[in-house]
Amino acid sequence: MNSIQLLECTRRLGAPANWNHETDGICHTLEICDRDGFMISGWMPTDAERKRIADGAPIFLHIQGVSHPVVGLSVGNAADIRQVEIARPGSSDS
Repeated sequence: MNSIQLLECTRRLGAPANWNHETDGICHTLEICDRDGFMISGWMPTDAERKRIADGAPIFLHIQGVSHPVVGLSVGNAADIRQVEIARPGSSDS
């Protein structure tokens, strides 16, 4: 899945201070919309992921840590996305 840019972005999160791109992998900048006590980010599945979802594959939520925060998944609208080119491969976001 690729993170997307949001129309109502209130902040952008980069990699944690102790993140090492060489050993931990690339951590792209994530746009967040702060709303009603939640940090909302948007994600667009790739074509291959869409096919797997359509074929019945589950969607997993990964959370780092040992305490599970309140979370939710929802389906947005195309109007929520800022229309830009997604340029993930080779990106050097921090």
